Amino acid sequence: MLGAALARGVNAPFAAIMAVALIGAVFAAVHHAEVVAHRVGEPFGTLVLAVAVTVIEVGLIVSIMLAPGPSRAELARDTVFAAVMLICNGIVGLCLLMGGLRHHEQGFQLHGASAAFAVLVALATLSLVLPNFTVSTPGPTFTGAQLEFAGVVSLVLYGTFVFVQTVRHRDYFLPPPGHAGEELHAPPPTAIATATSTMLLLAALGVVVLLAKALSPILETGIVRVGAPKSLVGIVIAAIVLLPEALAALRAARANLLQTSLNLALGSALPASG
Repeated sequence: MLGAALARGVNAPFAAIMAVALIGAVFAAVHHAEVVAHRVGEPFGTLVLAVAVTVIEVGLIVSIMLAPGPSRAELARDTVFAAVMLICNGIVGLCLLMGGLRHHEQGFQLHGASAAFAVLVALATLSLVLPNFTVSTPGPTFTGAQLEFAGVVSLVLYGTFVFVQTVRHRDYFLPPPGHAGEELHAPPPTAIATATSTMLLLAALGVVVLLAKALSPILETGIVRVGAPKSLVGIVIAAIVLLPEALAALRAARANLLQTSLNLALGSALPASG
């Protein structure tokens, strides 16, 4: 697909085929991330998925921002805001609804969910709210020093959360007793299968970024023609990135693994907002 795009250019019908290939590449990347995650186990598995989703999101944003054309400085902010809203109000809400309809009552670790939400609020405030109140530069922007400070604080907050999730209070992010789920997991993949999935994961991530870069002009042109706001580009990027993660979280909720659903959803929101 990439070779054909470079050779003949991208028109509307070919762009539709490339969009299907892009979504397929996203699903492939998350599938191989799930294989690696199954090998390392919980809660490390959700970290692998979160890193994969974050790499896809950052790759899409950077590839579109670097594409020729007008400035897209606001794209990162729009995408991060859309991702946080889709996760907190959409994915988490659907998981609670689908799990409640099937099981009526589900259990999760309140301490783990509270810790994740506390860090998410701090990161979202730092990256989305605070720039509206700074006066060093015009508009909702940071100066270079402020960006460095925000980056260091975000890294410290997320690193602390990862330490709590994987070392200090790992049990906060495991399913509570009596809620082990309905479905038994398949045996962990072999070392060869894990290594193969790791290489294919890297390849799929590269394909996602390159396909998105090729499709970005068509996407922006279509949005302009229908008269939609430019922020719709960020919503589209967030929706593409979060679609497979949302399906995995919904499957876990239907299997009575609400804690895993929350780990998947909030685990993707934290690095995205940082």
